[in-house]
Amino acid sequence: MGDHTQVLLAGGMALTAALLLTPAVRSFARRVGMVARPRADRYHRKPTALLGGLALFGGFALAIGVTCAIRGSATAGAGEVSAAAATGLMPIPKLLLALGCAAAMFGLGLLDDLFTFRPIAKLLGQLVIAGLFVSGGVRLVYSFVPAVDMGITMLWLVGITNALNLLDNLDGLAAGVTAIAAAFLTYFFLSAGLPVEAGITAALAGACLGFLVFNWSPASIFMGDSGSLFLGFLLGAVTLFNQSHRTRNLLATLAVPVLVLLVPILDTALVTFARRAHGRAVSQGGTDHISHRLVALGLTDRATVLVIYLVALASGAVALVVRDLAMPVAIALVVLFVAALVTGIAVVVRVQVYGSRNAAGPDGPGPVAPGRTGEHLAAPSREGDAEGVAQETTGGHKGSAGWFIHLLARPWLMLFLYDLVAVVFCYYLAFLLRFGNNPLPFLETFVTSLPLVVGTQLALLVAMGIYRTHCPRASAADAVRLGLSVALAVAGAVAVTTLIFRFEGLSRAVFAIDAVLLLMALGVGRLAGRATWMLSQEQYKRHHVRTILVGAGAAGDAAARELEESLRWGLRPVGFVDDDPAKRGLRVKGLPVLGTLAELEAVARQARAKTVLICISSPPQGLAEALERRCGQAGLALKRFRLEIEEVGKGT
Repeated sequence: MGDHTQVLLAGGMALTAALLLTPAVRSFARRVGMVARPRADRYHRKPTALLGGLALFGGFALAIGVTCAIRGSATAGAGEVSAAAATGLMPIPKLLLALGCAAAMFGLGLLDDLFTFRPIAKLLGQLVIAGLFVSGGVRLVYSFVPAVDMGITMLWLVGITNALNLLDNLDGLAAGVTAIAAAFLTYFFLSAGLPVEAGITAALAGACLGFLVFNWSPASIFMGDSGSLFLGFLLGAVTLFNQSHRTRNLLATLAVPVLVLLVPILDTALVTFARRAHGRAVSQGGTDHISHRLVALGLTDRATVLVIYLVALASGAVALVVRDLAMPVAIALVVLFVAALVTGIAVVVRVQVYGSRNAAGPDGPGPVAPGRTGEHLAAPSREGDAEGVAQETTGGHKGSAGWFIHLLARPWLMLFLYDLVAVVFCYYLAFLLRFGNNPLPFLETFVTSLPLVVGTQLALLVAMGIYRTHCPRASAADAVRLGLSVALAVAGAVAVTTLIFRFEGLSRAVFAIDAVLLLMALGVGRLAGRATWMLSQEQYKRHHVRTILVGAGAAGDAAARELEESLRWGLRPVGFVDDDPAKRGLRVKGLPVLGTLAELEAVARQARAKTVLICISSPPQGLAEALERRCGQAGLALKRFRLEIEEVGKGT
């Protein structure tokens, strides 16, 4: 039986076994009362069976055992029995150690599912198992100092184990991402001539896919810690056996394991960062993962999971390509990909997931958007900036929003840090594009000139005042200013390097390419900032009261602008009514004129509005009283918008 056939057999058997075992485990869990009840810090909305890890582990172990027996019989029949062949898919003692430690991690997770350990006790157990595995001689070789490499390897194993545990926060997410990562690892092992390791990862992928049938939204069973700890540890361990990239370049050695498992790593990093920044314990549960933030922005559960699957596929594809690239090109590709992901995360990081029922805005109680599990989102104040963000309560640390909130209060600083990274990378990429065929001789020139170029460009960008423009107020004039600022920054860098280095070893083409790349990078950063603001606005508008504006004149125009740009009122304008029939069908500030004043009740009913807002500077006498009577009969709230100018003087 060929290697590829055995790998396919292992994956197929694990898939079949998981499909058969999962319903049985689900029935058993329900019968013995092992179900997850809805909680404020969890995302599910109905009692759901636990112990899915039993089906995952059982399907995997069954596939490995049967495949070993088949391979052992085949080799024995051919007269090739040896100590290695007797173990079938697992001829290497270190692989046996990896499987044994993964089984121990499954046992630790199962005990936690049954008895609920304290986080520190679970962490100690993970460290003991990881230490046992590392003592067998398998480790990452990053520093070439054995003791340091052992510590890095233990950190990697425990980190990936907990990353998968934290990623198990939405139906189908952890199982699907694990299946994708295992599929890429299977390809890596097969291409490197390692069928034994490929059989293990294929069985892991098959078990996850079989379980995913029942774990897909809406899930009827959860894997629990027994499943997530087992999957996380085994994934982290098998990546240490992929030696195929070590002969190509150091970057591939460092980057391939990280890229394959980038989704759980980024999610864990964001959750850790956000919880610490908001004064919360990292071990404290919550609906603050990337997946939850995407759902809060309007995606469905399934759409969110599919988006994250696509990111996992893209990450694996980058890992696939990086193995065979020269180091300078590989660095550029990895940085570009990670920068794109970080930019995307920056868009969702301001989604407010730490809130309180009683959260108040700067002008009193603000509108509250209830979360799906009891956590609540407090609306930010005017323009969605950090003044409102700072109103978030933080679960046990009320009133102490943390240093991250103060960072959000200074968007110019976040933008400056982004630009710093962009300036460095664009200059490097310009060198790479110009000297792509043979970049190494020019790296010394790049390193020597880098501090001068970066300092000059950032100083000129600051001098041009591009950090004084708030993203929501961006306009065509700001785009022109950005273009002029980039042109001046690059020209200034050329002038300074000419003055200092007499332009020796440098290239005009490098700076021309740098100008184009820098304009694109800075533009993307500002678009991401704009998207962040718009999405944070939309997050709360969905929970605001739908409102009909009366009067499509100048006051109505001002009211529509105010309600669109400020969230503190809790009102969402959906259209106008006006006493001029000729305005029907027109749009004011993007909102349609839905009908005449006489049709108010019918228009409000059709638009599902609950509030009417009078937006007439000098309403006719008796209009307010008539509208109050009509709204009272129709069950509509009535409010009035006022635009006034008051003189300020003594006594006021």
